[in-house]
Order: sequence, then C-alpha cells, then structure tokens
Amino acid sequence: MSGNENSRDFVRALARGLAVIESFESAPGPVSLSDLAARAKLSRGTVRRALLTLQSLGYLHEDDGRFTLTPRTLRLGYSYLSSQPVWTLTRPYVEEVYAQTGESTSLSVLDEGMIVYLIRIAAPRLLHDRLTIGSRLPAYPASMGRVLLAGLSDEALRKYLEETDIRQLTPLTVVDRERIYALIQQARKDGYAVNDQEMELGLRSIAVPITAANGTPMAALNVSCSTVRTSYAEMERNLLPVLREAARKISDVLRHAGTQPASHAAGQRGKAGNPIGSQIGSQLGS
Repeated sequence: MSGNENSRDFVRALARGLAVIESFESAPGPVSLSDLAARAKLSRGTVRRALLTLQSLGYLHEDDGRFTLTPRTLRLGYSYLSSQPVWTLTRPYVEEVYAQTGESTSLSVLDEGMIVYLIRIAAPRLLHDRLTIGSRLPAYPASMGRVLLAGLSDEALRKYLEETDIRQLTPLTVVDRERIYALIQQARKDGYAVNDQEMELGLRSIAVPITAANGTPMAALNVSCSTVRTSYAEMERNLLPVLREAARKISDVLRHAGTQPASHAAGQRGKAGNPIGSQIGSQLGS
C-alpha cells in the first residue's frame, strides 16, 4: 500500500480490502486464502475478514475454500471509465484508425510504470489476443509505454528504470537500461515509438502520444500488426500517418473538453515524489 498511511483520514480497512481485490490479478483460477494473503502481503486474519466482507457485498464467490471475483467487481472499473472524457470522446477516433488500417488498435494511459488499456479493438485474425480493457503491461518494452515514458523528465525516467524489474519477455526484448533510455529519448524526439517483437514474437506495433496543450502525453494510441503481413518500413510509412492524424484530432477534442492534466504534468516532469505513481486520474485531468 502507498500513500500517507499515518494520516488520521487514512482508512486502513478500506485500503486492505482494495489490496485483496487487486491480489486476484493474473490469478489462473480460484485462489485460496493463503495464496491471497501472500499476494496481498497481509496476514491471513486480515485477508479472511476482507474476504468475508467482500463476499457479503457480492464481490466474491467462495467454493470449497477458494475464492473468485464476481461480475459485480466490473462496476469498480467501469465507474472510472464512464467518468472520464477520454473514454467517451476518443473511441470514435480509435474506431476510425481500426477501420482505416484493419489492424488491432488501442489507447492506453500510464499507471505505476504500467500501461493500462482503456480502449482495445482487436483484429479478428488475432485468435489468441488476450488484451482487454483494463489489461496492464510493462511500459518499458511497449510502444505505447515508451511514448508515455517520454513525457518524464530525464531524472524521473532514470529513477523509473532503476526501480523497474526489467525482464526478457522475448529473445528480442531490449533489457539494457541504457539502451531503453536511449529508445525512450528517441521516442520523445521523433514523436512516436515502435516495438518490434519485444512483447511477443511475430507482433510489432507503433504508437504516438495524445498530448495536452503543453505537449505532455496524456495517453497513447497504437496499432499492432503481424510481422508476416507488415514490415517495419511499411508500418512507419502506412500506419504512422493515420495514427498521427487521429492523435491530433483526439488531443484537440480533449483540450476543447477542458481535459488538462495539470497534476500529471508536474509528475511527468519529475517534480512529484513518485513520478510514475498512480496517475490515471491526473493524466486525464480529474
């Protein structure tokens, strides 16, 4: 848990309940009390009380001592989506990119060093595509992650790379921190970033930022495609102009709607204590 836990206004029980819900992330199936306690880094007694409370409220189902989340938990995520201009105002433009390219198209924001998908339109040919709204992926190897990280100050970017667990996701994943730093700097200069099979073999993507009036990235828009069907050069030549035009339209719409990420800008430029932080709300000016 993060935040000022010693504050008189900090509700520890609520924080622990949310930690238990979050501990279900990436669980392969029903989870035991012991596993949840380990995942949430809380005592078994604390987790048990949270589970019983969440179960009584309809957020959990229990079967033979193992727990699963119920569809009611979707209300928590969709409450966020429905309250944000980026969700309702940008989807038509994301759909337009998909219609023009025929390739999987996504929009995401940055949260605690991860990209979080807010909109995802997958091409039908991707039979095994598992990315959905709310999916979280590490930012450092992702095209959308790199254009979002490009909004950080040099100091904050260095701090992010020092504190992030860099993993070899595929044989082509760039894991050298100096090389990642250089790629993000290049994305800042070029106004776009690419991912060539660093997340998944056979898949490459290209992304552009959606920016505030001061140029700070608020969100990222990308297209992903098969390496068999689209070369690196074709991706830059044919997909990048479509993305840039859509990003320009989205940025204009969000600015006119009054979506100004003031607090996000401070965090991105390294003035906040935790520049990566939980920034979804601040990125969208909430």
